[in-house]
Amino acid sequence: MAPLDRRTFFAAGAGASLIAASTSFAAPLHKGHSPDWRDESWTNRYPQLSLKERDRRLELARKLMVAEGLDCLVIASPTQSHDFVGHYFSNEATPTVIIPKGGEPIAFQDNVSSPTAQRDFELAQALYPERWIKDWRFNEGAPGIASALSEMGLGKARVGCTGLTALWPVSPYMVNGGAPWNKLPLTHSLMTLLPQFEWVDVWSSLLPAIAVKSGEELEQYKKAAHLAERATQLFFDNLRVGGTEADAMAHAAYDIFRHGAWTPSGGSPYISTRPLAESDVVTNEIIVYVGATEAQAGWTSCMGQPGVTMTKLIDAAHMSYELGLRAVRPGLALRELQEIMSPPFRKLNAWNNAPLFHGLSPIFTNGQTSRFVEQGIPSLRQRYFSKHDGELPYSPTFGADIKLQPGMAIHLEPNGQIGRDKVFLGANLLVTADGAEEYSASSRRVHMQTA
Repeated sequence: MAPLDRRTFFAAGAGASLIAASTSFAAPLHKGHSPDWRDESWTNRYPQLSLKERDRRLELARKLMVAEGLDCLVIASPTQSHDFVGHYFSNEATPTVIIPKGGEPIAFQDNVSSPTAQRDFELAQALYPERWIKDWRFNEGAPGIASALSEMGLGKARVGCTGLTALWPVSPYMVNGGAPWNKLPLTHSLMTLLPQFEWVDVWSSLLPAIAVKSGEELEQYKKAAHLAERATQLFFDNLRVGGTEADAMAHAAYDIFRHGAWTPSGGSPYISTRPLAESDVVTNEIIVYVGATEAQAGWTSCMGQPGVTMTKLIDAAHMSYELGLRAVRPGLALRELQEIMSPPFRKLNAWNNAPLFHGLSPIFTNGQTSRFVEQGIPSLRQRYFSKHDGELPYSPTFGADIKLQPGMAIHLEPNGQIGRDKVFLGANLLVTADGAEEYSASSRRVHMQTA
């Protein structure tokens, strides 16, 4: 692929209109819109996290230990999740991290597949002296972690952990709000190996604390949001009748990688290479990471004039977004935001195939997904009836009482589906002292492609 030209996507100055490089709705920016992330200089900024940030995070962990009466923490990352919780304390890889009350943390990294990979990992420690953790151990699994904990002489310790319950950001889907489908096997293995310890899941206390962005984290978030906006424009610019969704996504993903970030979205096997027709509606999303700090963009593009049902869904999505944006403020509980954003879709009897909103770095939500899926796909009710007592599976409503705080990053994601008609949007926000700042301009509106 030939290098893409650098493009100026935004006019200078606060409140300036988006340059019409595409045919998306040119909605004005809201009063609370932050111009800072739109500065084109973000493209070539590469914000890093310092040892000072590491110390801030360790202090946060140790304050939690004091508050909860814990002797140490064992922080493991969930499976099937956006969030690398172990990475939060290591700033690299996806380890399980032991954080003692005093002394240095220890990182355990599994799935290091060869001696060469381990050697390269160890060589990097000498090359990068500001690495956050010095003591890395490889492929030791639960027995190695248990051995390290035993060597600390903790006795009958009270150990804080993650993965003991279903209270995870995304990974454990629940049936009827009850038993989890998926917990973290590592944590349960440690409980078996060290039954003398009292194991306490700390995710409900840890999540609100790490969700509030520091100054360094906010720099990464703004960069990620900026690249998500660029990706949105590149996707829209390269989406056309006769072209393919894959080609448009390739332009978007390439721009992210070439500017020092990464995305898992560009290689999805679900991205179509079929030439697009005027009757098509394209829905997709892209996830952008700067380090492990995440921003997203959700897209709906109508290649031609939308039909009656699709038009109703578009109006509902725009209304749901506006309701959510106006409501976001410190102190608002997640259950309240869910109730505020859902009426436009309930009125249409549409079902949601994604939450209407979620936090970013880490992911947290109170939105039920697939709750009304049987209205769109009736055959699913018969298929699942005997397995789930007449109720279809849907994602959890944990965290309903979590309240928004200044510095939290959230993603408003209004979406709905009726039959085969589907709308999906997604825009990045930052909760402020008196409301919210928008960090997206294009992805909060449906894109209308014209010839």
